[in-house]
Amino acid sequence: MASLTLPSLNTLTIKLDRNNYNFWRAQVIATATAHGFDELLFGHISAPPKYLDDDSEESSLNPEYSIWLRKDQFLYSWMLSSISEGMLGHIQRCVSSSEIWHVLENLFRSNSKARVMHLRLLLQTTKKGDLSIEEYVLKMNSIASDIQSAGQSVPDDDLVLHILSGLGPEFESVIVNLTSQIDKLSLSEVQFALQTHEMRLKQFHIPESVPAHPSPSLHMATRRPFTDFRTQRGGFTDRGGSTGGRFRGRGRCFSLIWQLR
Repeated sequence: MASLTLPSLNTLTIKLDRNNYNFWRAQVIATATAHGFDELLFGHISAPPKYLDDDSEESSLNPEYSIWLRKDQFLYSWMLSSISEGMLGHIQRCVSSSEIWHVLENLFRSNSKARVMHLRLLLQTTKKGDLSIEEYVLKMNSIASDIQSAGQSVPDDDLVLHILSGLGPEFESVIVNLTSQIDKLSLSEVQFALQTHEMRLKQFHIPESVPAHPSPSLHMATRRPFTDFRTQRGGFTDRGGSTGGRFRGRGRCFSLIWQLR
C-alpha cells in the first residue's frame, strides 16, 4: 500500500459551542480548504468499495478505501478536538467527518432564525438604565456580535441608532449634535462623545468646593458666574433652587431614533 503523508492541521482558536457556530464554521472551511480536505468535509467524495472483489470469500482490502479512511478519520478526529464537550452529544453517532458537518449544519440552521429574531429584539429594547456609557456600549456590542455569530450582520449605522435610542433624556443634547452631523461617525467617535457628555453630567451634580470661611468679596465674585452658568438653557438652577430640568429641543433628525424607542 502506498504511503500517505497527512498534514499538520492547526488547532482552532475557538471551540464550537451554542453561540459561535458561524465563527467555528468559517475556520473549519478555511483550514480544510487550505489542506485539500474540503471535498471530503462536504461529502463530495464518497467512500470507495472496501474490498477489491466483493464476490470473493477472500477479498483483498481496497488500497483506495484505506487511503480514504485514513484521510477521513484524520479530519474526523481534528473536528472532534474543536468541539466543546457540551456539543458532542449531537454528533456521537457520526462515523465520518462529512456526517459531523451535515449534522451540525442542519442543527444550527434550524436554530439560527429564531435566535436572530430574539437577539434583534434585544438590541432594539435594551436601555442604558444605571449602566455607565462604557458598560452600555459594551453590552450592545456584545449583542451585535451574537447576531453576527448567528449568521447576520449589524451595520455600524444601525448599532449607533440602537445605542442612541436606548439613552435617557439627559443625553438628548448630545444626540441632537450627533444625528445632525453630515459626515458619517464611527462607533468609537459616538462612544467618545457620549462619555464626554456623561462626565459633564457628573460634574453638574458635584457640589462646588468653597473655603470654610470665604470672604465677602470672594463670595460675591464667585457666586454670580456659578449662578449664571447653572441657569443657562440646560435646565439647571442655581444652588438653593429647584432641581435641574432636562435638556430640551428635539430636532426632526430624532424621528427615527424616537420611533425605535
